[in-house]
Amino acid sequence: MSWDEKWAYAFDPGQMVADFVTGVVIGEILDGIMAATQNKLRSIFANSDEMRRALDSGNKTKPYANSRPSFRKGVVEEVWENAKGPDGLVRDPNTGDIINWTPGQSRKGVWDMGHIPEAKYSEMHEAYMNGELTTKEFVDWYNDPANYRLELPSNNRSHKYE
Repeated sequence: MSWDEKWAYAFDPGQMVADFVTGVVIGEILDGIMAATQNKLRSIFANSDEMRRALDSGNKTKPYANSRPSFRKGVVEEVWENAKGPDGLVRDPNTGDIINWTPGQSRKGVWDMGHIPEAKYSEMHEAYMNGELTTKEFVDWYNDPANYRLELPSNNRSHKYE
């Protein structure tokens, strides 16, 4: 099609009306399909608790979906005190290596709050994300010193001793 033919076609009043009507009709059809689909989905899911839970489990906007809670005041220190042996030393339970740290200093690179085998973070986080735990229940569990043991960072993060 030449430039002149394109120009004539684009500004032909009859063609403009036809293009406009076609656009309106297609828009109305698509709006109808979308409304019908939304209404059908609403009716399917409206009374289904199981489906609602499944849909909610995909909700990554929950607090702690992509991060961990902070430890409450005193939790880290209590885990440290609980880890002291009869000789007053703290050892990695996996290797027996002595861990030296002074409460109040940064733990970063010195020791991790490793979870005991019966209290795996990944399992509890999944239960929380699936709606089996409330945010409060999850944060309370996370801050329970009984769920932790001291571990050297390399041992904890490698999951070597799980």
